[in-house]
Amino acid sequence: MSLAADSAGIGIWELNFITKKLKWDDWMFKLYGVKPDKFSCSLKAWEQGVHPDDLAEASAQLNQAFLMQGKLDSQYRIIQPNGEIKYIKSAAIVISDIQQQPVSMIGVNYDVTKLVENEIALTQAKEQAEIAVTAKNEFFASMSHEIRTPMNGVIGMLDLVQESPLDQEQKHRINIAQQSANSLLSLINDVLDFSKIDANKLELENISFNLHKMVSDTAKSFAQQAQHKNLEIIVDLINVKDSIMVGDSNRIRQILTNLIGNAIKFTKQGEVIIRLNQQHHTNTHWHITIDVIDTGVGIAKEKQESLFEAFSQVDASTTREYGGTGLGLAIVKKLCLCMQGSIKVESSEGVGSNFSCNLMIEKFLEPQPLFPIKNPQNKRVLIIEDNASNGEVIQQQLQAWQLDVELVTSTKQALILLTSDLQTTPFNLVLLNRDMPELEPLAFIKTLRLEPTCRDIKIALMTLMKNQDDLTDGVQLGIDDHFPKPITTFDLYRAINTIEQEFTVKPSKNINALEENLNSTTNEPWLKTAKLLLVEDNRVNQMVALGVLKKIGIEQCEIAKNGIDALNQLKHCDKNDPFTFIIMDCQMPEMDGYEATKLIRQGDAGAHYQSIPIVAMTANAMLGDEQKCLNAGMDDYLVKPINKIRVRDTLTTFLG
Repeated sequence: MSLAADSAGIGIWELNFITKKLKWDDWMFKLYGVKPDKFSCSLKAWEQGVHPDDLAEASAQLNQAFLMQGKLDSQYRIIQPNGEIKYIKSAAIVISDIQQQPVSMIGVNYDVTKLVENEIALTQAKEQAEIAVTAKNEFFASMSHEIRTPMNGVIGMLDLVQESPLDQEQKHRINIAQQSANSLLSLINDVLDFSKIDANKLELENISFNLHKMVSDTAKSFAQQAQHKNLEIIVDLINVKDSIMVGDSNRIRQILTNLIGNAIKFTKQGEVIIRLNQQHHTNTHWHITIDVIDTGVGIAKEKQESLFEAFSQVDASTTREYGGTGLGLAIVKKLCLCMQGSIKVESSEGVGSNFSCNLMIEKFLEPQPLFPIKNPQNKRVLIIEDNASNGEVIQQQLQAWQLDVELVTSTKQALILLTSDLQTTPFNLVLLNRDMPELEPLAFIKTLRLEPTCRDIKIALMTLMKNQDDLTDGVQLGIDDHFPKPITTFDLYRAINTIEQEFTVKPSKNINALEENLNSTTNEPWLKTAKLLLVEDNRVNQMVALGVLKKIGIEQCEIAKNGIDALNQLKHCDKNDPFTFIIMDCQMPEMDGYEATKLIRQGDAGAHYQSIPIVAMTANAMLGDEQKCLNAGMDDYLVKPINKIRVRDTLTTFLG
């Protein structure tokens, strides 16, 4: 026993409760730095060696073990005669006689100084790291505001200039400037998102949303970018049966946006497939798999592991040729982890890549079928699509809706099939790709309409975004409907409905529909009576905001340079012509927007302004900034750079 204890540096001791004497072995004397001839063998001698700050606790634990006749397990500091402080771990058991009375305690001591010092060092390092993270987050919050403020001026002015009369060269230069400004804003957003997630400050929303619609809208937003490179975007949602679910649709959209954007960026020809799969996981959650598959440059095996690290790209040439910061995939990985999921990649150089995400998303209380297809029996559809992958996805979706579907890859094949005398059951609908390589589709439609057996077939065109304007007069061209690629389940459902309709479906609006809708609101009556107070200290941002409001149709808008100025203007405003809306910046000299809003709500500007709509328009975009505005008494929150459509929608909500 002594040999084993010596080899481990363990001291053995015994305390006799009857004689009150301590007995130490050689290692105990070494641990305490005491010579045997100087040790009195009393409990007092041990107490003299214990650090004064730890003596009360160590003695109490010893007494507790004696009273309970249990085990001693304590840790305390000792001070050796030379002044050196050591951390000692002490363990012991109580020995009782046949009457179960405690007679002694036998235990061990060993030096844990290095272990404790390491723990202290780790704790200090952790505290320093936490301080650094806090400082970093404060820095990001500050930089977010400082960068977004001039960015608001840059992007806002470019938007206003673009809507003024320009020649072709001027438009080209403005477009380049806008792309550069938006790229910088995207970088700012990526850095902010990464810092939020890295500091575990990201909070996920938990609201119901339509997965089909969100994915379809996201894919549509990339249509022009992909079609500019002659790439096909294919949306495959066949295996998503219950589209309504509960979760953070904005963060799922962010995952899709990063993956689709990368796929398009690194693909020079071919296609990008967005495929989702929905599986039952528990009674409360779906297991959702998102695959984004491309036919791009691919990634070498040895480079794949570092893809999801921050600021990491395949190699230096990637940044030169394709741009980017290497933050996108790191953010995607962290978002997947936040949703109890993961991400992986399968890729081969020169062949393409498949980025696959797994997410847990909460089920909606009442499952709802995607679309109620009425009377699908005996309805035949012919798909004419030269892209086999896209054609097969459309075919499988329609077959899932119990329709009889044929797929051909050329208009020549289609013409033979449609006009064949062997056809016992005629086709009800033709889905035709507008951009077929051989026979011009519009010429094909004219030929088809001349055939007596094909005059009543419904025809829907699938077209590129840029060709939407060519099809505004669908009736004259002989088509019943048209919609832009990528084709979504909503487009297919609308096309199927043309079979049951006796009238021609109006063609879908082109990509300028949103802008047309914006312009149409300038005639709304509330715009004439609206009187706004813009509280903003930055001169450039004042000019941008006034320009945006003028485009929307606001004729009356006064400017206040800070909170004090705003309160004065509200107090002295003509009561017969009061302000109806306040746009409030948050960070301003003398009095900020938070304080000004609180005073307005308290009635400092007059009782009639206590309930006036106040909307923050701020460069603050960190976690908690929106809630801070709402807590101050504001009604809504808009992040700079100013978005005209968002401003219009907000004004319509409160004034329209």
